[in-house]
Amino acid sequence: MLAQECSPIHLLVSSWWNSLLPRTHAITDMRVSLFTAATEEILRNQTLGKVYDPLSDNRFKWAAQWLDLADRCIPVIDPSVAQSAAFIFNEAAPQQSRQHAAANNS
Repeated sequence: MLAQECSPIHLLVSSWWNSLLPRTHAITDMRVSLFTAATEEILRNQTLGKVYDPLSDNRFKWAAQWLDLADRCIPVIDPSVAQSAAFIFNEAAPQQSRQHAAANNS
């Protein structure tokens, strides 16, 4: 897996994470951006001798479902995908965990 700062998927999806749902006219362009980022991620991993499957990446899954939600194709984002994405994109959660762990080690 690429480092977050080098990951096309991570960079794109993190920019969407706290955004409002896109308007209908923007959804197609955003899907193109998502699949372009996934293709770029596949190719970058390939040059490193690694395999990347966007269908097993909860960042990609969340973004695809977020666009489906905006497009009214689904009623909600899968809770397990949403929870995983929240863990990845909510910077406060890891910081709180570190602080909690430090408090317990004192």
